[in-house]
Amino acid sequence: MRQISGTISIGKFEFEFAHEIRIRSSWKHLTDTASIALPRALKWKDQYLKDEIKKGDQVRIELGYDFEDQLEFSGYVSEVKSGVPTLIECEDEMWTLKQSNITKTYRSVKLQQLLQDIIPENIKFNAVQADLGPFRINKVSPAKVLDEIKKKYGIVSFFRAGVLVVGFPYSQVERDNYEYQFEKDIISDRLLYKKQDDIKVTVRAVSMLPGGKTITEKVGDPDGELHSLHFYNLSQSQLVKSAKEEMARLRFEGYRGGFNTFGIPHVKHSDQVTLKSYEYPERDGSYLVDEIDVYWGVNGYRRSIVLGPKSA
Repeated sequence: MRQISGTISIGKFEFEFAHEIRIRSSWKHLTDTASIALPRALKWKDQYLKDEIKKGDQVRIELGYDFEDQLEFSGYVSEVKSGVPTLIECEDEMWTLKQSNITKTYRSVKLQQLLQDIIPENIKFNAVQADLGPFRINKVSPAKVLDEIKKKYGIVSFFRAGVLVVGFPYSQVERDNYEYQFEKDIISDRLLYKKQDDIKVTVRAVSMLPGGKTITEKVGDPDGELHSLHFYNLSQSQLVKSAKEEMARLRFEGYRGGFNTFGIPHVKHSDQVTLKSYEYPERDGSYLVDEIDVYWGVNGYRRSIVLGPKSA
């Protein structure tokens, strides 16, 4: 039987025990988070650890089995909650982009130029090419600017391996593929298998044109589940064509929902998972990953995976 293992580093402290750790990671959220529950009476050189850990301390969490650990989370302490147990709330590198405010006004700006102006030089970024047009920043943090870009243009931002990724969902990152067998690897699930005829979808497609103007088209079922998608520099006819293609992709026959599995492999959001079954082989298929929730602690090491669309 394999034994869970891990190393938690917070500032100058390093230890291999916690009551529990919970990590949430998704391209849908600007910030990945981790919560570390420590015994309130835990000491370090006769000092209570809860009194020594400070907001802004660097955090590194490596988890695994039998001391074959891999990096699961890196970031900073965002809050220390004194209680039983003591909770150390953490945010990934996005925390650094919430610590100062900026003010800038552009008559017209490209995404690359905007990021160069607002992102500190020590942070590398990988971004799509996009013309944002007129853009105003009024006493808000870089993280707030990234959130506004997501709301206005559908361009999401997240950190991966210390690099700020700014692009469309599932893009701009290397994608690993992992295989799961229902009868062997999946502990429990909240999956629902749907036939194509049972799915109603509405696609709201937006094309961002040079100069910041947009074209919007809507296709699909009037009472269908709404999906908003963004494209860059497509004409109206091209936008309609792309919207219909995306609608067909979203109407896939397959699983919706998520499942719980063991801590490894270290699946990340935007990776691909292939689900297989001895009992229902006709339902085998590959899916992109929307969200990961990790639990590590006294009750074991588990990974919850939320599926996105079926991959090509």
